[in-house]
Amino acid sequence: MKRIAFLAPLLLAACGGQPEAPAASKADGMVRISLPDDPTTKLGGSNAALIERNCLACHSVEMITAQPKLPAEKWAATIEKMRTVYGAQIAKGDDAALVAALASAQE
Repeated sequence: MKRIAFLAPLLLAACGGQPEAPAASKADGMVRISLPDDPTTKLGGSNAALIERNCLACHSVEMITAQPKLPAEKWAATIEKMRTVYGAQIAKGDDAALVAALASAQE
């Protein structure tokens, strides 16, 4: 067993040793990566500010605009689910305007 422990470093050296680290910059001790940009940066439609204020903290614009077209009742149920299940801080008074904004964002 001691022979294997002795030979392991020699085998690693013969095989080229440890793999090299990726070519990321580590000059300051931090590895930097770049993420792709969100392809859609702005929402259209009425009351887009309501969506930005109430939805974009957790969801991307692309996720919102890629949803299937939903009737107002489904959007209202989704808003209530976000509020009750996930703890979204959406004011009850904003529901009707937010439903209209979400529906118009898909047009």
